Amino acid sequence: MKTLWIFFASLFLCNVVVSQMNTVNLNSFELISKGSQSSVDRKSNRIIRTQQEFNEFKTKNPEIEFNVIDFSKDMIITVYKGRCSSGGHAISIESIEPLEHKIEINVILESPGNNCRVTMALTYPYAIYKVPTTDKEPLFIYKKEIKPCR
Repeated sequence: MKTLWIFFASLFLCNVVVSQMNTVNLNSFELISKGSQSSVDRKSNRIIRTQQEFNEFKTKNPEIEFNVIDFSKDMIITVYKGRCSSGGHAISIESIEPLEHKIEINVILESPGNNCRVTMALTYPYAIYKVPTTDKEPLFIYKKEIKPCR
């Protein structure tokens, strides 16, 4: 009986340790870069999980400066709003929520309100974040927001 109790206690403790190893605090995401001029002309997103993917990304985006990324701990999430007909547009990640088999990435698409004074030039808003690494598949949820004018 004592052996059986020790077995179940060990099994429980192993389960707790494994579940803690699989839990990543995805709310500790860090903005790396944000701007209005990217090379991406349509709404899109990308997850970068390896150094090779990162090197390819940097080659295509030399204007963006990066610190060293440790891909054993972190990954990169990029979001692009695409081509906009004026200034006053932006894109950002509001939150990242872990689900059972996915991560929900809540993205805000900001647009200027009516009668706002904006630059009359094409813009390509983007945002790049560093996030603790996970092997879960992303689910991007987009929400539109209109920024009121002052």
